[in-house]
Amino acid sequence: HGDKVASLQFLAEKIRPVPTFYWGDIDKAGYEAFAHACAVIPGITPIGMDKATILAVKRLWQTVEQSE
Repeated sequence: HGDKVASLQFLAEKIRPVPTFYWGDIDKAGYEAFAHACAVIPGITPIGMDKATILAVKRLWQTVEQSE
């Protein structure tokens, strides 16, 4: 339930002094959840969501049709 990460705001002050990492799916929802996490916990570091990782799994990419 990465999209629920924003509900963890009550922890933000408690964990801020320590390095905090985020590991999520490499898809639109995963990056949206990471954006929410960044808003709640400034300085959070993503793991495995960088360009090199994305390119390393290029053979697994799928095309998703967008609905309007």
